[in-house]
Amino acid sequence: MFTKITHKKNTINFIRCPGLDTQTRINIVIQALALQGVYGTRTAIAQQYQLSRAFLYQMISASLVCLHKLFSAQQLETVLDRLGLDSIIVLLP
Repeated sequence: MFTKITHKKNTINFIRCPGLDTQTRINIVIQALALQGVYGTRTAIAQQYQLSRAFLYQMISASLVCLHKLFSAQQLETVLDRLGLDSIIVLLP
């Protein structure tokens, strides 16, 4: 699906990819974050998966918000309690 965004005289076409499954999206974001700071990497990833850089940046942003929420102190305690990690840690040698 192509979406056209017009801002003043500049027109930007970008693609939203509803056909990407969840695991593929996760892999894309992991690649983009792992290679952060390497010139041209995000463009290459976008071209490889045939999606726009705008959509790639949206996925990265959404992922970082989710990670921030997950790893905030209060949320982390809740996650650890749900996983029962305290009892597993006690069993470790």
